[in-house]
Amino acid sequence: RGRHSPHSAFAPMVFPHLILLGLLPFLQLVMGHQIGTEFGVRGSTFIDVAKEGKFGQITSVNAVGWPTSDGEFTLFDHRPVAAWLGASNIDDPLARVPDDSGTYQFSFKGKATLSSWSTTLSSIVFDSTTWTTTGTATIARGGNFFQIRFSGSQASSTSATNTGVTDWRVIRPGYTFQDADTQIFVSEIFQMLSPFNHIRYMGWRDTNYNTLAYGSPLNATFGWADRRLPTDATQGSSQLRPGTQGIAWEYIIILANMLNKDVWINVPVQATGSLASDLGSYSYNLALLFKDGNAFTNNQGLSPNLKIYIEHSNEVWNNGFSQYAWNRNMAIVEVNADPNSVLNQFFQRSAWQRGPEDVWAMRRHAKRTMEIGLIFQAAYGQGSFATKIRPIYAHFTIAPFQYNETLTWFTKVYGPPSNFFWGLAQTHYYDEGATYSLPNATVAQIVQALKESSDSERTYTSTINRIARSFMLHHTSYEGGSGFREQNTNNIANRITANRDPMMRQIVYEDVVDNWFALGGELYNYFTVCGAYSRYGCWGLTDMCNNLTTPKYLGIMDVIRETSTTTSTTAAGGSSTAAVSTTTTSSTVRSSSTSSSSGGVVAGSTSSASGTSATPQSTTVSSASSSSASGTTLASSSSTPSITSTTALPTTTLSSSSARSSSSSSSSSSSSSSLSSSSSSSSS
Repeated sequence: RGRHSPHSAFAPMVFPHLILLGLLPFLQLVMGHQIGTEFGVRGSTFIDVAKEGKFGQITSVNAVGWPTSDGEFTLFDHRPVAAWLGASNIDDPLARVPDDSGTYQFSFKGKATLSSWSTTLSSIVFDSTTWTTTGTATIARGGNFFQIRFSGSQASSTSATNTGVTDWRVIRPGYTFQDADTQIFVSEIFQMLSPFNHIRYMGWRDTNYNTLAYGSPLNATFGWADRRLPTDATQGSSQLRPGTQGIAWEYIIILANMLNKDVWINVPVQATGSLASDLGSYSYNLALLFKDGNAFTNNQGLSPNLKIYIEHSNEVWNNGFSQYAWNRNMAIVEVNADPNSVLNQFFQRSAWQRGPEDVWAMRRHAKRTMEIGLIFQAAYGQGSFATKIRPIYAHFTIAPFQYNETLTWFTKVYGPPSNFFWGLAQTHYYDEGATYSLPNATVAQIVQALKESSDSERTYTSTINRIARSFMLHHTSYEGGSGFREQNTNNIANRITANRDPMMRQIVYEDVVDNWFALGGELYNYFTVCGAYSRYGCWGLTDMCNNLTTPKYLGIMDVIRETSTTTSTTAAGGSSTAAVSTTTTSSTVRSSSTSSSSGGVVAGSTSSASGTSATPQSTTVSSASSSSASGTTLASSSSTPSITSTTALPTTTLSSSSARSSSSSSSSSSSSSSLSSSSSSSSS
């Protein structure tokens, strides 16, 4: 890695006994240096868009969420933030939106009068024999809102009116009903995710705020029967049961097997199960589902070759999330019930903590991570730890001392953390720095601030790496990438434009290679692969799931290509040190590629994504570069030799041969599909 050797930066002062054995470089190269990403799709994940729809204006639902009255069905809202307040209020200066246009086929059980202000409904046929209604809905180009109103509904031939309709299916243009049953997910997902080593599903599972903490008892838990089911009316409904937020676990298993990618899962903070003998608990049954599957997955669990990284909820340290309040309260309950609780043993007050409750909460988080990991190991059997089951202890990046304090306590109570945790995790974000508050900051200034922020995080990463190594744990990043000061429209156009600047390719690359791997970091998760750019963040490597030529996406592809070369050389040569010289130093990476194209978008851009196909086959990314006009003080194309290469990325083979391609079947919408200006909160 040029000036930053991934070994010399930390190894000599941490594990001298392993250095003597020559094991640490081998472990770091073979076990680490892998790139994953947070699952994120701007728009419909499923070919059947009804799976993520939401019902409104209804009076009641049945046990699985189908309406039992007249109402409306919102299939998606893919408008840019905040178009609902008027065109002048749109955050994105390019007003990029997915191409949702085309004709959707639909069907449902029941009879009703249909209407829609957002689409043109036609060919509506009611079959009284099967009591089924079919039809088509056409969305014009530029339309990104899809809602159907049903009135005078009659669920069956013996039902009264205003009794609802069920079993909605709404198929994206370019696909068939059969595709929805076999391929299941839109083709863009396979192309977009194929290069990565593992996928984290925190957001898709709605992990944040996924508790009953507000408005319900703070000690309420939910069991396996309370979870989201794949057979629920939609995967977008909430409050159907205590644990119905987010996508069903079955779909994660199915997608992971299709992708052939390791999974990083976040077990809900309220999930039951503390002992390996808790066979009826949420945690144990979740482990069994991943191991054996169920009828919905054709009794196929996660593929035997795939690993499971396990995190206890997400950012339990973060008092902005309800899981923090819930975990803290449960720690208090435990110590109040038993002052000799392990949470209160070897007590030492920590800096930044208001009282002993906060120390108990930090310790409980580590304890729960251990308990869940042991339950998964019990389900999978002896020898599964590290080889299959990889529990991850994650905490607050800017408080390294708390990692050390908690793991020191853990060692005294339970023994070496490496017997229970595979890795330790931090975030690895960088943001706009002081330019955030400057109303007239230029794009060049913002880009430079992002680079400087990335470099400034090296101290935290180095410190946490030393802590991880001292406890014999792998050093991982549960989230990382270009962060954003959320909820503010100050200079929003330039802040968004900066995240599309060609220089972002080099910044993303150097952040991972120089400021993560070179400091001893191993597994790296980019947050997130795809998402809309707005006041709520510019988190995505791309803001269009069918556009894989954005600077940030290409930057992470540069890293993946390099680490793949490293791994291949190590494996072929049998020498862990020989691989270092085969990699490309960051100083020779082109300062930028061509500016981001906006494939499959409308309103503000006319170019289409290049270098990708619409079917889940081999994805080829062209690295042709051009000079940067950003004007920053980063390396420019005149001083940095450009490298042009075309590399075929990993291939995903689907179980179904009916994968479809369609220019109109682009993946769509922002993670927020609300009808108001509210948006899903990103982890920061």
